[in-house]
Amino acid sequence: MTFRPLPARWFELVTTKAHVAAALGALALTGAVELESRADRDRSAFLPDLDKLLRAYRSVARSCQAYWPAPRAVAHGDAPLALLEADWKRVADWRAEADPLIARIERLAQERLDLDALFDALTRAGDEFPDPARLVGAGPRLAATLVQIPPRASLSEAAGGALLQMRWEGPRAAYVLAVGPPAEVREIAIRAPSLKGRAISLPDWLPASARESRSAILDRRDRCSSEIETLDTELAALSDKYAIAEAIGRFALFEWLQEHAGDLASGARLVFVTGWTSAESDSVLEQELERRGARCLVRLLPAPPGAVPPLLLKNPGWAKPFELFTRMLGMPARNEADPSVVLAAVAPLLFGFMFGDVGQGFTLALIGAFYGGSSPVLRLLLPGGVLAMVFGVLFGSVFCFEAIPPLWLRPLDQPVTLLVVALAFGAALLALGLAINAAQARWRGAFSHWLAHEAGLAAAYLSVLAAFFWPPALWTALAGVLWFVVGAAALAGSGRIMAGAQALAEFVEKLAQLLINTVSFARVGAFALAHAGLSTAVVSLAHTAGGAGFWLVMLAGNALILTLEGLVVGVQTTRLMLFEFFIRFLEGKGRALTPLSPPLNWRPLPYPDLRFSER
Repeated sequence: MTFRPLPARWFELVTTKAHVAAALGALALTGAVELESRADRDRSAFLPDLDKLLRAYRSVARSCQAYWPAPRAVAHGDAPLALLEADWKRVADWRAEADPLIARIERLAQERLDLDALFDALTRAGDEFPDPARLVGAGPRLAATLVQIPPRASLSEAAGGALLQMRWEGPRAAYVLAVGPPAEVREIAIRAPSLKGRAISLPDWLPASARESRSAILDRRDRCSSEIETLDTELAALSDKYAIAEAIGRFALFEWLQEHAGDLASGARLVFVTGWTSAESDSVLEQELERRGARCLVRLLPAPPGAVPPLLLKNPGWAKPFELFTRMLGMPARNEADPSVVLAAVAPLLFGFMFGDVGQGFTLALIGAFYGGSSPVLRLLLPGGVLAMVFGVLFGSVFCFEAIPPLWLRPLDQPVTLLVVALAFGAALLALGLAINAAQARWRGAFSHWLAHEAGLAAAYLSVLAAFFWPPALWTALAGVLWFVVGAAALAGSGRIMAGAQALAEFVEKLAQLLINTVSFARVGAFALAHAGLSTAVVSLAHTAGGAGFWLVMLAGNALILTLEGLVVGVQTTRLMLFEFFIRFLEGKGRALTPLSPPLNWRPLPYPDLRFSER
């Protein structure tokens, strides 16, 4: 376990052009590799010029990929240009036969969509809908159109005086039947798209009654669906005939290679892959490379001169979820602290203090245990819920009831004590932040500068806190002011009077900020009091309701507290960590390892957790 981010290791891999795709794919699947070319190595083109073929493929894919099978992972071999040209011919041959089928499918799909809308309109209109057959067969001086528009949208601006309109409302659409002169009916149909609506065609095969029309529409819709299924089967057979899954899989692979491997150094037959990894040894990379059948040699080596490695957070499993807080401000730099381990203790403690209840804490812990795997945020509910249970025992609260004797106090009986403890906790946490800042100065080799200057601020802050218990400590605070100002003037070299004046203004600002940040922790006690007050109110309301209402109010009240107050307490914990604690030492200007993403058509195999292996 370390309290600082660690640099990633440099790796170098040598493989043949025939195996580079398998090697890169295997590296990507580990989630532990970031590529970076060596600046001191000559590079020649690893891939031939494939831009023209890839652009043509992307153009076809935009219109046809919905009708293609899932791409199949393939090897690329020694002659990528020849392979892609052969794949492109297969795609072109497939398209020549598939285009008529696709056009027919799209027409049927549109007809089915129109039939669904027409059926919905007829259903909502019921017996009010006029004879569909007569509407379709209206004479040259009379026309009819059915328009689907959003609910509450109006076509009145397009309506002429000679138009007859009938309207039926639905939850997701409204239908307007317009009958009148052809020009005005056409204006209605033109107006519909501007309202995010559309005109629905009235087929000439509709029977005379609305009831019979609905039955005919359902029959026609079933025939459309059946024909679409038949055409889909024919398209699937065509895809098998021309091996389209393999063709588009190879195109996807080369698009990925062009994006991620276009800058790799290569010779006549060999390709040199370099970059950074979180793997501790080359054997764990070799294991995944062997699984993918990539013939290559990989080694972890010292980083090249001038290379700046990305950084890794190395924390035990119980602290990993709290890296979420750290990364909100960015990756800590090499000489900055990784506070995740501290947060693993502090954040649940703050949450539990503000949310002290055994039953509600147990509920939150269960949610975190069952659903934490799918959400990093929900994972934090497990330790937070456990600490809420601990404080629930200290406060004597179980699902809002004062059901057990408190081991410490009841918040509403001793609010001043609760607030004082919260302030003391905040002061201790801010003092820890100042100590971490001092440690970072030592890591940077600037501890003497910190000791001569910034240590005065820490001494003054601690003295002001001590003065609440021993007033003479204020003299030490005054000494801290002089320490800060004189140290800044001494370090300035020239213009010391100006440097001292600026340091005095800086000191006043920073000390005031520290004191305000300390007072901010009073909200921890305030939220604990609010939680206790809300719990008391819920129990009082439940007793007023009585009978079965008692348990309904208790259930609803606890659900409200868990949802609303749980969210508020979580936000307050995050705020205190980010804006009161982190600002004492963390800037977050480091660069995190950005793992290479695998091709979309590749599927991961089981592999060790390389991203967080121990140093």
